[in-house]
Amino acid sequence: MSPTCASSPSTSGTNDRTEATSTMPNRLRNNADEITKRDVQKSVTERLLDFMQELDHLRVTEGDDIITHLLALENTWEHINLICPKDKLDALMTDDLFKIHIAISLPPSWKTFTSTLFDDQTKDHLNVHDFITEYIRECEKREAGDEEAA
Repeated sequence: MSPTCASSPSTSGTNDRTEATSTMPNRLRNNADEITKRDVQKSVTERLLDFMQELDHLRVTEGDDIITHLLALENTWEHINLICPKDKLDALMTDDLFKIHIAISLPPSWKTFTSTLFDDQTKDHLNVHDFITEYIRECEKREAGDEEAA
């Protein structure tokens, strides 16, 4: 083992990666930087896969709390959007595909409302948050016993 590969403890008591790599030869420092980049990317990819899997498992049945479910979907979607670049996210799931995912995650009693929402051309432009808000409003109408609720 080469003495340049050994790391000595920092005199300040901190283990600063920048400080440690600054004493390495350029070849080793570049290798350490590449490993770090791969680790970070792997971590992002693993987190993305975890969130996509979570999204896939978020389903509700009749009688479950729909608003909590919708908020969980929205939260997971936000996490995915935060860690995934837009161009890569569009390859995985567009906003429109996510809207469909929302619809199929709901119980059958929401089918009529969902069809009405998707067929309403004035609502084609809705972003994901406004789309979820439409469901929440409908849920609140249903909870209030509004007879006009679909």
